[in-house]
Amino acid sequence: MLTNLDTPTKSSYVSVVENIKEYRDEKKALVTYNRTSCFISFEMYSGTPKAFFYGMVYQLVTIREFRKHNSYPAEINKVFVSGVTKEEVLNKLKTLTDFSIFN
Repeated sequence: MLTNLDTPTKSSYVSVVENIKEYRDEKKALVTYNRTSCFISFEMYSGTPKAFFYGMVYQLVTIREFRKHNSYPAEINKVFVSGVTKEEVLNKLKTLTDFSIFN
């Protein structure tokens, strides 16, 4: 659950560990899902007319290329949004992503 949503001077962050899912992408690389994370910033340019918040949701995965032995972490399906209030950013993230995993 996201914390600090009512405090403009603190950032909010949550990370959800999902069931391990694996699949092969179009290049036959093995992709393993580790977790999905959400971040909403504190107020940027606080006290000025340019003040705003930004947020992002992304999935952290491990990728092992086809016929390779080493794997590496990567962030995929990243969504960035911005708005004047934290609530506006949260509503935009909810409409653009499957936000049910954070409840």
